[in-house]
Amino acid sequence: MQLTTPTTIIQPDSAVLAMWQSNPDYDYNAELSIDSVNSGRDFWYWVERLLNKLLNPLLNSEASSYLWMIVFVVVLGILFWYLFISKDKFFVKSKSNTMAQEEVDTIYGIDFEKAIAKAFKAENYFEAIRLIYLHTMKRMNDAEIICWEIYKTPSQYLHEVRQNELLGALRKLTNQFLRIRYGKYPPTSSVADEMLVERQIIFNWIDTHQALQEGGEA
Repeated sequence: MQLTTPTTIIQPDSAVLAMWQSNPDYDYNAELSIDSVNSGRDFWYWVERLLNKLLNPLLNSEASSYLWMIVFVVVLGILFWYLFISKDKFFVKSKSNTMAQEEVDTIYGIDFEKAIAKAFKAENYFEAIRLIYLHTMKRMNDAEIICWEIYKTPSQYLHEVRQNELLGALRKLTNQFLRIRYGKYPPTSSVADEMLVERQIIFNWIDTHQALQEGGEA
């Protein structure tokens, strides 16, 4: 005959458990956290010792100066190599910016009528519009209506004009030039033709004014 022992289920005392949990002597999680921190410190300490062991013989030996010289030469060589392969980009960009600046600012030494006709023939209306504007500035500067300077803007030339008869045509001409040159509007033959009309109005006024001056002096 087999005797069975009744199973007794022990219920934990919640008050005692709460007391143990609040007691720092039983805070095993804190010990685990400290152990993990110490393990991390030990790892980096080991890495530091390894690097010192590898590098100290080189740094303390007589060959250390040669080592640093080799490192310096290698770094300098990389720098020169980078500059060499990049020189074309730097110089081409600088050259293109300089050429563009000269094209915008130069009003002397150009046969404008011939250059404008050539641009129209090639259907290069962007160049034609630029030349029409510069030709107008050249005539106005020669007539002492404006004073051409490299650093001045088109708006500044508008403020220099004291002749009301010229302001309307000059303002239209300037606005068209700015829209095409800086506003990225498409240059078309119709815009160039309109600028030719405004330019001719200004030229006619200059010619008439100069003829009157010459007649008065005579």
